Amino acid sequence: GFSVRALALFPPQSGSPANRKYQERFSKRGKIVSVWDGEEISFDDGWIIDGMLGTGFKGEVEGIVETAIRLANETC
Repeated sequence: GFSVRALALFPPQSGSPANRKYQERFSKRGKIVSVWDGEEISFDDGWIIDGMLGTGFKGEVEGIVETAIRLANETC
């Protein structure tokens, strides 16, 4: 009963095979997968589930990933 939307940081073709597989499954269920254009994001009345980097990430985030994290954090 939830309205769900996925916002990808990068086009599907630039992701891993697993990423492409799950985006395709999500889309086949009639759900929307949008590629983020870098503009401000509104999370009004919604939840954010982060799946950007995975558990093995080390180092500093930068660029579009850093911006997405900052915007998500600002909604809390």
